Amino acid sequence: ECPECGSPLEAMDNDRLRDAMDQRIEALRDELNVDVTG
Repeated sequence: ECPECGSPLEAMDNDRLRDAMDQRIEALRDELNVDVTG
């Protein structure tokens, strides 16, 4: 299940999940002021 909202991951589109993760990683990068490549 999703650690964020507690709903089953199957209920969420994989593309939406990936986009949300990408946005979160980008936000964390900005917050930490780290340039991570890969």
